[in-house]
This record gives sequence, structure tokens and C-alpha cells, in this order.
Amino acid sequence: MPRYKHKERGRNIVIYPIDAISKPALTKGIVRLSQSNIQIPTIAGNVDQVRIVPKLNYYVIEVVYTVDEPVKSTGKYSAGIDLGLNNLMAITSNHSGIKPLLINGRPLKSINQFFNKRVAKAQSVDPNFMNGIEGLQFIPVVLGLWSKIANVVV
Repeated sequence: MPRYKHKERGRNIVIYPIDAISKPALTKGIVRLSQSNIQIPTIAGNVDQVRIVPKLNYYVIEVVYTVDEPVKSTGKYSAGIDLGLNNLMAITSNHSGIKPLLINGRPLKSINQFFNKRVAKAQSVDPNFMNGIEGLQFIPVVLGLWSKIANVVV
């Protein structure tokens, strides 16, 4: 059986600094990386670097750029957000025209419970699975479940 790389620590991140990004393409709103055919449309003109981060079954391309400090508003209106579990988020404002918003968190809890049951079942079936941080071995079924749940929740 092959040794699988760790899902987070076993991969290498590729970083393209500003020198490795095409300047003429950047003025047209496209980030073009040197020594590759990767072209990413962007609205950010002040790009600092581009990172290619490998995940379990796919790659994430992160465009890092600087943002100017926004001017602080001196308005009299404000909003508040309360995070919870059954009510995932409660949002309210002191502006009279905005209705308070309540976002239900129970479906997310249900998805999490179902996922935890599937992972526990997969781990109990595999005799080679070891508990503990140092001896933790990832089995392909569990890695596949983690990939699925990341796509559902995020």
C-alpha cells in the first residue's frame, strides 16, 4: 500500500512573487504566471504575489494584493452580528429601514453530525487506524469524506 501524503503538511506551496508575474498582462487585468500557461482575470491592480496551494483533490490559486485603508465612516448607523449554533447568525441594525435577519444553523449541525458518523464508521472498519496526534494515519475513505464536506460547508 502506498504512503499517502498528509492532506495539509505533505504538499508544497508554490509562490510567484511580483517579479514572476507578467506586467503587460497585469495592466490588462490578467495575472499571467511565468513558466506556465496559467492566466487569471483580476480586478486588483496592485498584486504582490500569487500562491498555488495544493489541497486534497484540487489546487487553490490565491492572488495576494495590497488594499488601501478605507476611510472610516462617521455615520450614525451601526450593525451587530451574533454568532451561535441553533441560530447560526443573528444580524440587526439601528437603521429603521433594515429588517433583522436570523439564519438557521440546524441544517449545518445536521450535516456535521452525519459527517462525524460516517468518519467514525470508516475509522472503526479499518484495523490499521491509530488514535493520537503522532500516530494518526489517514485512510482514503476519510480523506474523501473530508473533501466532500469541505465542498458542502464552504
